[in-house]
Amino acid sequence: MTNQTPIIATTAAIREGKVRWRTHELVFVTLFAVIRIGAYVWDMFRLDEQQIQSYAKLYSNPDPDLPFNYLRSVLLPQINSVLLLYLCYIGINKAVIPLVKKISFRDDTAVIIRKLLLAALVLGALSWFLALGFNTATYYARPWIYNYQGFPFLAWLGYNDHPMQNLLTGFDRALWLLGILSVVTGMREVIIQYMERQSGGRAYRILVLNQFTMAAAVYCTVLAVILMFDIFSGAVFRIIYAGFIPATFLVFMINTYWIFPQRESAAKFSFRTLVQLLAATCLCTFVCFLFDGFNMPSKTFSFFMTCWGMQLVVTNPVSWLIYQQRRDRILQLRGMEAELNKSRADLQFLRSQINPHFLFNALNTLYGTALREKATDTATGIQQLGDMMRFMLHENHLDFIPMHKEIEYLQHYISLQKLRIQHSPEIFIEDVIQEELCNHQIAPMLLIPFVENAFKHGISLREPSWIRISLVCGEKQLKFSVHNSVHPRPENDPEKERSGIGLQNVIGRLKLVYPGRHTIHINHSAQEFTVELSILF
Repeated sequence: MTNQTPIIATTAAIREGKVRWRTHELVFVTLFAVIRIGAYVWDMFRLDEQQIQSYAKLYSNPDPDLPFNYLRSVLLPQINSVLLLYLCYIGINKAVIPLVKKISFRDDTAVIIRKLLLAALVLGALSWFLALGFNTATYYARPWIYNYQGFPFLAWLGYNDHPMQNLLTGFDRALWLLGILSVVTGMREVIIQYMERQSGGRAYRILVLNQFTMAAAVYCTVLAVILMFDIFSGAVFRIIYAGFIPATFLVFMINTYWIFPQRESAAKFSFRTLVQLLAATCLCTFVCFLFDGFNMPSKTFSFFMTCWGMQLVVTNPVSWLIYQQRRDRILQLRGMEAELNKSRADLQFLRSQINPHFLFNALNTLYGTALREKATDTATGIQQLGDMMRFMLHENHLDFIPMHKEIEYLQHYISLQKLRIQHSPEIFIEDVIQEELCNHQIAPMLLIPFVENAFKHGISLREPSWIRISLVCGEKQLKFSVHNSVHPRPENDPEKERSGIGLQNVIGRLKLVYPGRHTIHINHSAQEFTVELSILF
């Protein structure tokens, strides 16, 4: 009962762990659009009568038939361009990307092509919508009069001094722009999928990523307010905001989630830890100063050394204090997830076990009855089943067992299955087990799920079926493969939706017990299911 509380706490953390990159990005883009529109409105109220007259004079010269109106000719086109880009961003995230994510390599080629065409159609519709909207805004704004000054978003689709003459004007450039945005968004989805996959360190990766994306959203939002409302400016501001602040955040993240957790086993800071701190602070400061710090060559070195010194004497101690406050949770997510997954796997095995003591008594009775009735095959099968139950009782709870015991259990299971199908001539079972060099220790019940899956899904009493099992041991490597035929499952089969759960569990155990020392390839076609496993000892 002592270890129950941290395991439960970790379970809750992992269950609730979700990448919030999409949410943080959506909040930032929405705030950016609001801030940009607010800045346009603010600019309108700051204009004096002389500036408005200069706008009107420039505007009316090329087209006296369209009188100048600041609201119609400047403000609304500016707001229109922001809203168009925002709506296209929403469309890509809510329509195009979900359509692409629905594509599975298991689908037929025609289905994949149909889904891709649908996604391309939606992207094309968004591009035409963007091009038409920008075309309309360009007609009223006449931005070429000011050389696009004040209309930066309209300039993204190129120079257009003949608006509203073609409904497809700018479509190719809009398609290119949204295509790039779709690719970047797709890369985001790939990263999120990697972060959320079920493997060791999942919750920890998600925690770090969420911290980073939230800080990036806040940083960029504040920067947008400062730049669009012209609150601060100058080289010193650029160095502080583009150099010192990002460097401080990077040093904090590296210290909190990498350097400090690594030194938990040491009683004090080692020489290696001190070198890591020096290198991290120097590298982060240098990288951030590459953005803007070198615009002042005469003071670059002094600014760089000042920033680096601040990271060493201020950021490092502060990040250490914050780490101490969050230490338990960080270490829990770093180190206890493996223990949690192992406990889950053990719990699954315990739940699948039936009381073996009761079965031993029943099996002994049946074995004696079969011998008296001279049912040799039945007696052999009962004896093999008893040996399997004895293995489940005495060996299964160990972390590792001799390889020959795992092979013995495997052979008993295969022999028992052969008794069941021995009168079916269209079923072919081949098992080649070379155990001469199988002197290794192996996690118990690691191989049997693959064989169980083959007999469960690869045997049909009404159609020709086959299973081929191969196990070869080397001095430092084990190679195991299972090939079986595939038959369609009836729609009313209660086990249909549960297929594959056992394989997922054993793949999870492999990642925990043999990290970086195993390879597994699973191939599934319409005729054959194949598993090939290799383990390095």
